[in-house]
Amino acid sequence: MSPTHAMSVSRSTLLHASLAYISPEVQALDEIIYTVPTSASQRLPPTEILLLIRDHLFERITIQLIEQSKVALETYERSVAELLCSDCITYYLDIYGPDVWQWDHFSGACECVPPGDRDSRTTAYKSPKCHNLDHRSKLVQGRTSIPNPRQFVDRQHWLETHLSCQTATLPVKQILRHPRSNSSVARPATSSSSIDVWDVVDFVLHDFDCEVVRGPPDVLQAFQYVGRGQMSSNRDSVQIIPVQHHPDLDNTLLDNQVQLITRRAWHSLSLSLQYPDPFSMPKYLAPQSRRPNVSDPRNRSRFTSNAANGLLCALAGFMGICLSLPLVLATAFITVFCFYAKPRSLRIF
Repeated sequence: MSPTHAMSVSRSTLLHASLAYISPEVQALDEIIYTVPTSASQRLPPTEILLLIRDHLFERITIQLIEQSKVALETYERSVAELLCSDCITYYLDIYGPDVWQWDHFSGACECVPPGDRDSRTTAYKSPKCHNLDHRSKLVQGRTSIPNPRQFVDRQHWLETHLSCQTATLPVKQILRHPRSNSSVARPATSSSSIDVWDVVDFVLHDFDCEVVRGPPDVLQAFQYVGRGQMSSNRDSVQIIPVQHHPDLDNTLLDNQVQLITRRAWHSLSLSLQYPDPFSMPKYLAPQSRRPNVSDPRNRSRFTSNAANGLLCALAGFMGICLSLPLVLATAFITVFCFYAKPRSLRIF
């Protein structure tokens, strides 16, 4: 397929748009638009108005999904950062900056606090409600867990895993089992146990006789050769092209017909709109200071020394007041006495 027939789009936009396409709201409206009324009594608004309503609905649902991903990502990043104590956080902020994905050699909770107290120092992070996702890390189903900083390669890897778990809340299997499209292209098979978000993308694009061109399949294996967070620039976009094994796509097909296929998918998924970037959010903010655990021997000596220093400062201040008060009183007495007595030795005239 000629490169001129491909359309480039960001991975985040395509993933969220595909989930918006299979949402119950869009599916119900598409059913109304593409269903021919069986009787004259079933009057519907003009198709142009329904398509305009669909465009606005599709945009709002996509933006809502992106905002939900932003909040979930921010919660995960804060939970990861709060595995460290305040001193270790200050070190990483000074050395590596506020981006937790760039914190090299960060593999888990620090040893400044006993393991029994680590659950209480992290923000409540609900692990996604899904099972093991093939090549991705194994996730605990539906319970609060301590995040693992080495679980994901970068934000894009986290987003794909997060959205794969989000498909459990949508009627994905029913939609994929009963496709509305009359496309003659064979659909890819999916596992009955779990559905990856890229499986949803493939099924959605096959409704338009298109497919997505991603990077090499072993891109996640390169994680062991590079640092965390250093692969985003190479994985932030994909290409949409007509299905290469489509029976009608031969050498005699005109270029405008090929472009029509991709433009139909481009318009139906509202990929030409400007959506917010789920990764353009405030980086990790330093948490509020926590009260140290006095029961820990390592913190007990620090607490004792701080208390002793405070007591010494208070005693020093009290002694200073006790010494300065007599001098102040004596100075005041001499000043008053000299003003009224006016001794000859102090007179000028």
